[in-house]
This record gives sequence, C-alpha cells and structure tokens, in this order.
Amino acid sequence: MRSASRSLRSPRSPMSICLATRLGVGAATTSRGARSPSDFSGSGVSVPSIRIVDPSDASTSASHSVSWPLTTSPSRSVSVASPFATRASTRGPFHSGSTMGSGTLDARLPPNSCGRQVFAAVRASVASMRRILRRGPRGFGVTVSLRRRLSGVGRPAYDPTVTATDLPVQVDRGAIGGRIGRALGSLTPTGRASIPLSWAFYDFANTIYSYAVVSYAIGLWAVDRLGPSDGQFWVLFAGAASVLLNAVVSPVLGAMSDRTGGRTRYLLFFTATTVVGSALIGLTDIAALGLVFFAIANFGYQAALIYYDATLPVVARPEARGRVSGMGVAIGYLGTIVIALLILVLDSKASSMTFFLAAGLFALFSVPLFLVVREPPKADAQPFRLRDVAGSWQQLRRTLDDARKVPGLLRFLVGRFFYTDPVNTVIVVMSVFAVQAIGVSQSQANIVLLILTVVAVAASFGWGQLVERIGPKRTLLIVLGTWCVGLVIAGSVLSLPTFLLGGAFLGAGLGGVWTSDRVFMLRLSPPDQVGEFFGLYGIAGKFSAVTGPLLYGSIVSTLLNAGWGSGAYQVGIFSFLILLLIGVFFLRGVPEPPADQWSAQAEAELAGPPPERLAPMSAPIEPR
Repeated sequence: MRSASRSLRSPRSPMSICLATRLGVGAATTSRGARSPSDFSGSGVSVPSIRIVDPSDASTSASHSVSWPLTTSPSRSVSVASPFATRASTRGPFHSGSTMGSGTLDARLPPNSCGRQVFAAVRASVASMRRILRRGPRGFGVTVSLRRRLSGVGRPAYDPTVTATDLPVQVDRGAIGGRIGRALGSLTPTGRASIPLSWAFYDFANTIYSYAVVSYAIGLWAVDRLGPSDGQFWVLFAGAASVLLNAVVSPVLGAMSDRTGGRTRYLLFFTATTVVGSALIGLTDIAALGLVFFAIANFGYQAALIYYDATLPVVARPEARGRVSGMGVAIGYLGTIVIALLILVLDSKASSMTFFLAAGLFALFSVPLFLVVREPPKADAQPFRLRDVAGSWQQLRRTLDDARKVPGLLRFLVGRFFYTDPVNTVIVVMSVFAVQAIGVSQSQANIVLLILTVVAVAASFGWGQLVERIGPKRTLLIVLGTWCVGLVIAGSVLSLPTFLLGGAFLGAGLGGVWTSDRVFMLRLSPPDQVGEFFGLYGIAGKFSAVTGPLLYGSIVSTLLNAGWGSGAYQVGIFSFLILLLIGVFFLRGVPEPPADQWSAQAEAELAGPPPERLAPMSAPIEPR
C-alpha cells in the first residue's frame, strides 16, 4: 500500500491530487479478494479503463489499471485494481453515505472529510482528469480502452463473493451522455439511453405517415377526384377494408412472433410495406388505383403497430413503461409538427409531393429502432410453416379461453373496441371535416391540425406521468372524459372558434389514449403471452377502425345526399359521442391489477435484469 501511495503522490505526477482526492471519497475497491457488502454498494456504473504509464519511473513501469468515472455525480463508483494492493479497505465509523469512503487508499485524506472541502476537491480533481483526457499529461502515455461487457449465453452466474473489480468493464452510455442520458438510461433494463430514444423515434416516424397520409392528404386527394360524398365514403371504405383484413390475420401475426421470436423482423417488413404503398399513391392520378395503394399502406401500418407495441417490455423497465410510452407518443407528435411544417413550407397540399415526403421520412426515422433495439433470443424458437396457419386460429381460440381466465381482460378489449372507434375515425376525417364543414382552405386546415398537434405533444408527457401516479385505468377514464367534452364542443356549433376549442380537447386526449391503454394492456397480460394478447388488443382496435369509419361515412354520405348540408357532419360527430360513452361503461368494470403483477416475471424473461445487489445501470448490454 505504501508503494502504491508513493507512486500516486509522486511530485512528477499530475495525476496525484486527482487520484488521491477522488479515491479518498469514492467507492473504491483495492483488492480482488474483498467480499464486504460495501464493495457492491457503489458499483452502479462500470467505466472506461485508463492505462497510465510513467516512462520515467521504473517502479511504475508495471502498469496498473484504474477504472475511473467520467462524471462528478457522488453516486458513481471507482474501482481500482492495483498489483500493489495488499488488503481490502473497510468502512470506517466516520464514513458517511453508501458511496463515501467505502474504500480508501493511503492518500493523506482523513476518512471523515466529506464536507464542502471534499466536494470542492472532487470538482477540481475531475476537472483535472478531463484536461488530462483531452490533452494528456507531460511524461505520461495515456490510452483509454473501453472493454465491452459480455452478455447472454456464457455469462457467468451472479456470485455474491465476487467484487465489482472482478466484473468486466461496461461503459454506462447514459453517464457519458450527461444528465439527459442518465435519465433515459434509467428507463430501460440495460441502462442504455439510446434504446428508449430509438424506440420513441419509431413513433416519430409512423406518426408522420398517420398525419400526412391518413389525416391530411388521402381524404382531400380522393374528394378532389370523386367529389365530397363519394370521395369521403370510398376513402373510409378503403381504410376500413385494410383494417378488416389486418384484423383477420392479426392472430396469425401475433402467434407467429411468439413462436419464432424476433418481433423487430416483422416490424421491419410491415414498415417497408407502408413506405412503398405510400410512395405509390403519389405515382398515380387514378382514384381507384390510389385507394388500392392506400389500403396496402394502411394494412402495413396497422400490422406494424402490433409488433411495435409488443416491444415495449423489452425497452422499458416495468415502473418506467408509462414514461417511455408517453415519451414515444409525444416524440411521435413532434413528427407530426415536422411534416406539417414541411407541407406548409413546400405548399404541397394533397399532392404527390406529400406522399413521397411521408414515405421517405417514415423510412428514415424508423431506422434507429432497427439498429439499436435488440430482443433477447427466444430459447424455444421454432420455425413457422404454412400448416401452422390453421394452428394459429386454434391458438386464437385457446388465447380467447386464456383471456377469459385473466380478470377483466375481455371486458377491457370490448371497451377498447368502442372507445377507439371515434379515435380512429377522427384521425381520418379531421382534414375533410375542417374543409367541408368549417369552410377553411387546405392550407388553413393544415395549420389548424398543426396547432392541435402542439397541444397533443404537450399533453402526452403529462399523461405518461399520470399513468405512473394514478395508474392506467384512471388515466384512461380521464382521457375519455376529455374526449367527450371535445366532441360536444366541436359538434354543437360549426365555427372555427368552437372547432379549435373542441379540437384542443381532442388533441390533448389523443396522446393519452395510446399512452395509457397499452400500459393497461401490459399490466393485464401474462408475460409469456404478450404477443398473443396484443394480437387480441390489435383486433379490438382494428375492428373499431372498420366499423367507425363505415358508420360515420354512411351517415354523412346519406345525409349529404338528402340535402342536410353541414348538419350531416354534426350528426356524424355526435355518433362518436355515443360510442365513446359505451366504451367508458365497459372500461369502468375492468379491475386494474397492481403494477408488479406480471412485471417481475416479464422483466426477467424479456430483459434479463441484473441482480438486486447491483445497481440498474450495470445491466448487461443487449446481445447483438
């Protein structure tokens, strides 16, 4: 120990005060044989290994490795493996906190020095370390090696007798990214800040399609070619047909992912289907052909949502799923703002440029998810064959039988059918309603939708926090109450002020629907049947996306042909209110399970969390 202290305090060494000060207050482990609990108490983050060689000092020519934190947070740890160490440091009676003084080298710092002086010294020492890392000290050769921690098959089992120094080094990317990175990393089982962010950017991508193609362009495109009555009806019919087909095959899709594993592969295929279909709409002026391409694109979009929602347990810790879901919805609506501004600047309106733009941006911003998010390999994965299709329908029957055994699950799905009916339809008819019923231009309709989207973005973050505070059921009921108020205001008087006020309530509640109900579904679903039950979840939403547009389109088309004028749109709006209230009735009878009913098992199977004695940030890197 004396030799180590001498070398660290060498007058020639610019590392002296930095190492001595930080090691005096950090959670250091100086022996590979240390087995006290304090060796683990501060080992929340593994950090880069810095190799220090003093060419002028023969006594230090045998290098030693120092694992050094790149952050000033007192919760971070220091691990020192030195060949000069001869004993394990122990916790003194004056050491305060779980990471203050867990191990101390002979650095001429009293063990109880943990006040403002030490805090100032730590800040100065870390600043010194950063200067060394940037420029390198005189007379020293500094190299930084980042050793990736292995995970998956072959990873040794947790052994409480092994110290943190014995573990492979893992870089906490959240710590390197600063406070935001650490906050994002804390949301995911692996501690990697890029995972929830890349997952949320898929929401950014698919909401671009939802706004540009579904909510804005396709309805106006069809009305320009077929007229207000026929154009609106056939757009809603094409959308309903694509959703109906998707509802029929979604049990097979869900069972396929559960059997073979790799939900992201299926997500990639259906994302590509949506991108290609959207681009093809811009290549034709034939209304019928364009509607066929729209049906293909919308089929892919709806199918992709099954796999996207089912990946939430992989990217978020159970207690953070509300925040991650809300973050995804909010970032998704930022995508809406981006595409709305681009449409406004380019003045593309409902033209071919809009469809090309939507397809390209959807493809671009979906890439991060496929590059970053990796599902753990399925241990019992089996190939899916054509003869398994019949088995999938039998599996659907068994899934329904299993769903009956889960308290409240089927009632929740029935309620979801009714309350997503108006939600799905409003998304499709909003721009046509603004132009035909309120009397604004296409450009003004785009501006109105942009304003309402900003409201939805701001509200989405709040809904995510509310889910974690009061639970998804109560949050969802509040969201649906918000929607009821918005529909009453928007349908009472057809004017721009009431449309904006009612639309603000609808926009604020729109993000809350997806934020809360998919978390509610996860709490109701056993972890080994998440794919199957999300198939049922998708069926409920998809059948509502069939009946709602057909009901609204039939009402509006019939009343317009009967000469009702703008009153036809008011009747259509109030039909949404009836469906929404039916959904609330079913939802109120669903028991809300505790947050951890399935989460512990799901986390263990899907994410492989670290042992409880290791901090969350030291979870293994996902296998690539």
